[in-house]
Parts: sequence; C-alpha cells; structure tokens
Amino acid sequence: MIPQRVKRLSVWLRRVHHSRGFGVQSPSAYSFVRYVINEHYPYYSYDLLAAQFKDVDSLTLKKARLLFRVSNYAQTQYWVSPSPLSSVYSAYVCKACLQSEVVSFDHFKKISASVESERVVFYLSFFDLNENTIAEVIERANENTILLIDLLRKSDAQPFWESIQDNEKVSVTFDLYYVGIVFFDKRNKMNYKINF
Repeated sequence: MIPQRVKRLSVWLRRVHHSRGFGVQSPSAYSFVRYVINEHYPYYSYDLLAAQFKDVDSLTLKKARLLFRVSNYAQTQYWVSPSPLSSVYSAYVCKACLQSEVVSFDHFKKISASVESERVVFYLSFFDLNENTIAEVIERANENTILLIDLLRKSDAQPFWESIQDNEKVSVTFDLYYVGIVFFDKRNKMNYKINF
C-alpha cells in the first residue's frame, strides 16, 4: 500500500497543469477556482477551529477548510446532508456563515417548499451515493443550488459522478479528485479538473 503522502503527491503532480485556474475560461468559474477552491489566505477562524480539532488528519483538514470557503461563498441558511455531517465539517461550515444550519435530508424535505428559490448546499458523502438520493437532490436543485460530493475517487463513485456531469440540469462541475462540486445555474455546461 502506498503511503498517503506519496499518493497525495502523485495526485498533485498529475494535476499540476490544472492549478490556480489555468485553462478556465469562464470569469465566474475562474473566480470560484481562485477565490474559493484554491484560496490560500489564512481565514480568520482557521486557528480557532484548528485548536478545537487537534487530532484531524491533513486530508480531512484540507476538505474542512474547503467546506469553510464554500460556506463563506454561498452564505446559505441550509446545508443538507442525508447522513450526519462530521463534527469537524459542521463546525467549519457553521463558523464560515453564522446563519448556516446543517440539516438532515428528511428535515429539509419538510421545509423545502419555504426555501424553494434560495441557495442551498447539498453535501453527499460516498455512503450517500445511490441513484435515488442523487435523483432526489437533482430534482430539488434550483439554479442557486450547490452540490458537494465527498470521496469522489472511490471507484464505485465514478459512475455516479459521470451521470451527474451528464445531467441536463447541471451546468458546471469541478473535479477536485477528493471532492466534486456541482452548480445548477444557467451557465454553459463545463466540466473542470482542478488541482486541489
């Protein structure tokens, strides 16, 4: 088995030409890549959160900081996840946007009529990936919806990722190797690989 650091380095080297927005033509997609996905500025709450979660591995920390930046970007009231979000991820999401609340998919179904046109972020872990859940998320998605899929590089997740990319409601996708980010707005359909 390849040590985790060597594997992550090889992934990074294979994707180095997808760094910092190179090849991204859309101004809005480029801005999202530069100032959300690849933002290296030390945000105000990183130190506080790092002190709260000292025993977190580097990949989990990297993904938690990405969720923080997405939460800061989205400024949404609801983050929806079929299975409970880890305490690390929840803390990062809620610290970035104080109005954000992480809710279960069942709870969201009850209140979804009242937030029909608002921005909502759906978070699916690898364990949530099945045709029914994906179909339901896509059905409930509006042009303000953002979908994040964790553990994207599991071999079982690839068919789901490809079906999401091919869906007619999906406009822009970002493949970060470990995480996938999907937008449903009215932009031209584009699929980007980004070195994260």
